[in-house]
Amino acid sequence: MLFKNPPERVWCAGGVLTFRTNLSTLIGHKELDGPQFQVTRDVDYVPGCALLAPRAVFERIGLLEGDYFAYHEDLEFCWKAKQAGFSVRVIGALAVFHDAHSSTGGGYNPLRKYMMAVNTVHFLRRHGTPARWLNFWLFEVATLPLVWLYRSFRGEGKSVLAKARGTWDGLRGRQVTAERLRELASEG
Repeated sequence: MLFKNPPERVWCAGGVLTFRTNLSTLIGHKELDGPQFQVTRDVDYVPGCALLAPRAVFERIGLLEGDYFAYHEDLEFCWKAKQAGFSVRVIGALAVFHDAHSSTGGGYNPLRKYMMAVNTVHFLRRHGTPARWLNFWLFEVATLPLVWLYRSFRGEGKSVLAKARGTWDGLRGRQVTAERLRELASEG
């Protein structure tokens, strides 16, 4: 994509699995790009908008999991690739421009928080250990009342409630589907 006035390049490429809030942290998230990020490094995952994988990866591990619908399918794919012996790397000399708001509105909105919460539980169901589940309960679930209080003052309380509902739905085995999103939108 060519830009008449290119946007400032903000770093947001590789991720590290923490099994805490939203499962992961993007390295340098929302920081302005600079030399510290223009290096090639191993990461736990690369966001799908910037993911390039050779055919051999798909032949060995298959396609991205469709049951995630949105959010964490890239994390699952990279997890499986690493388990199969492939490296997952960020190439710091490359840049990807991504309109993060085109699919779900981006930011801290109810739809996005709901989908991320459901899929966090879905990922933990597949790859959770007692320590990972404990991190999830301590940093994702137990903090929800405080997060709700803080975010409510910023006008984002509905997003925290959507996250709580997504967590509950994930624990009940529900998955994100287009039909489920339509139901939520009609309630909304």
